[in-house]
Amino acid sequence: MPQHPGRWRPTAPTGTRPSPNVDGIYSATKPREYDIDDLRGLETDARVLKAVGCLPHYHMVYGMFQSHLYVAVQSPVYVQASTAQFWTKLCGAHLATISSEAENEFVASLFNSDESFFNSGYDPRGSVSYKMGPWIGLAQAPQGKEPRGGWHWDNGEPMVYSKWFANMPNENKQGDDVGMYYAHREGKADVRSLRVTTWDDMGPLDSTSSFVLEFE
Repeated sequence: MPQHPGRWRPTAPTGTRPSPNVDGIYSATKPREYDIDDLRGLETDARVLKAVGCLPHYHMVYGMFQSHLYVAVQSPVYVQASTAQFWTKLCGAHLATISSEAENEFVASLFNSDESFFNSGYDPRGSVSYKMGPWIGLAQAPQGKEPRGGWHWDNGEPMVYSKWFANMPNENKQGDDVGMYYAHREGKADVRSLRVTTWDDMGPLDSTSSFVLEFE
């Protein structure tokens, strides 16, 4: 039977699916669209079915870290933080919260294998070639002292770990109170080989190609 381009269809249970207690990427490593009807009966984690069901026609990569499910979602159009937050709440999840280097490396592994997760370009104002990755749950309290005060995770967790890009956060413009994965190179440069594991503060009008959901 012809398959929908870019859609992964399981053919039969293999019996070798990792335990929910094993960290790792469970999906294909490249973003694909998943059909919930194909997954029913094969997928035993209700959270995966929930993610696929609430984000039809979106391409994603998902995996498990310390029993939490993380889903990197690639959007066909650029999305602002408010749109990422809308879909996240609709799915009954929250944007990813990160509390260790190991967790940060795992989340980064979900999206660094494909350029479609990034909004890349050249900013002549700073003379940098940038690579904007997924939105995560970083948020700054309104009363926080700029640029570094009041940062927390939008599910209420305090920040016990951070991975800001050099000289970030910097409140480059007023209202840069949400966060995403970000890195850049000086001057006009090819950033396709640049692996992004660091963060930056952004504003409500900034947009990128992806976001990361976390299901507990």
